[in-house]
Amino acid sequence: MEPSEQRRAHVLRLLTTAMPEPFWIGYQERAKSIYKDAFSAVSADPRLNKSQRLSKLWQERHFAMEWLLIDEAKRDGVQASDTLIAENRCTYALAGHGGVKMTQKYVQSCGQMPSPAKFRKQLAAVNAFDHQGNFLFGDQPVELVLPSQLSGIVLHSPIGKEFTEGDQSIGSIGFYIPYDDYKSWAVQLTFAEIIASYKTEEKREDRVKPSLRVQEIKKTGSE
Repeated sequence: MEPSEQRRAHVLRLLTTAMPEPFWIGYQERAKSIYKDAFSAVSADPRLNKSQRLSKLWQERHFAMEWLLIDEAKRDGVQASDTLIAENRCTYALAGHGGVKMTQKYVQSCGQMPSPAKFRKQLAAVNAFDHQGNFLFGDQPVELVLPSQLSGIVLHSPIGKEFTEGDQSIGSIGFYIPYDDYKSWAVQLTFAEIIASYKTEEKREDRVKPSLRVQEIKKTGSE
């Protein structure tokens, strides 16, 4: 197995052990509605100049997705706070469980690296992956080499760039883990890949058991 594949498999094991499956399902489904509602609100506001609607939409989505991270986390038994991170007179949502922490960020295109804010660099410090990408572990347990704690960013972006309902529907959502120097991504995962890993990962005794909300969300497709 290549180093990148080892990192990826290791991260998926940590995520499926630490985080309840309903969190990813609920966050993904509810994000679709938030994108739609934010566009509708901005589009219907007569006080906005046409040239400034995209900027207003970015603000609407940012705060709505900050709220969603906190709300979905609390619904699924994941610890969350909207006051622990404060920078430049702003606070940011932080959620985590079992050694996994995350913030969220809107980006214009899938996989775009958010600006290196101080708090993002500090959170990334736990991601002590091998930077060279050529260190093979062989038969050695990867748990002895790869980090036992992770800090990542939920990145989401629209389909396009024009101010239309189609372009401003959610296009991608994933969990991205930067290297500890916050210069590039160590692991990039879509929510679909994370959710699928719960079906293939072998059961462990310390895994957080999915609640009945998994079946409810999958059945209704929304909250």
